Amino acid sequence: MVERKDILEKYLPPYSIDLVIALMESWTFQLKITRNRTSKVGDYRSPSRGKSHRISVNHDLNPFSFLITLIHEIAHLVVYEEFKRSVDPHGKEWRQAYRKLLQPFILRGVLPDDIVQSFEYYFDRDVNRTDLEINSVLRKYDMPNGLVPVGELPENAMFKLADGRLFVRGERMRTRYRCNCLTNRKTYLVSKLMEVYPVHYQYKLEFVSDF
Repeated sequence: MVERKDILEKYLPPYSIDLVIALMESWTFQLKITRNRTSKVGDYRSPSRGKSHRISVNHDLNPFSFLITLIHEIAHLVVYEEFKRSVDPHGKEWRQAYRKLLQPFILRGVLPDDIVQSFEYYFDRDVNRTDLEINSVLRKYDMPNGLVPVGELPENAMFKLADGRLFVRGERMRTRYRCNCLTNRKTYLVSKLMEVYPVHYQYKLEFVSDF
């Protein structure tokens, strides 16, 4: 227990450690703190092939983002335990579980007011917009790095990845955006939360339909 607490203290905000440990004891799962993943900040995997529930969270998130991501994934576990795969992964059952799990952290004052307000305003609205809006607030607590989520870019905005590939953001496809790569002329569906480097200059582009 001491070792687990020592590890979690490196990633979580003050006054949240004991609440997180209590959740980990109530809902048994394997927590993996991973390297940076540009396409996602965390994920949940249900039990399979003798393995228990598994949750992963990127190691380089700010403390508030790490906590929110962890609670987000635990909410998936809670919903799976009750409904398995019979409900929408981000439907009302998940939102209710997410809100209930967050409440003790809000009551203790772990989260800044602007983060709490973003949850209060958007919890009962479209979940795709909720993720993006809350992520925008959470980013204010990041160390500056020039990165912007794809979902915050305007349509037809140009951006690049760390590997140098250039893209243009296209139309939204539910939780992802259709993005055209100028480097290899392929089309990709990119998560709205994927952080990229915006390219700030005027341009006009046209694409052929055989990408």
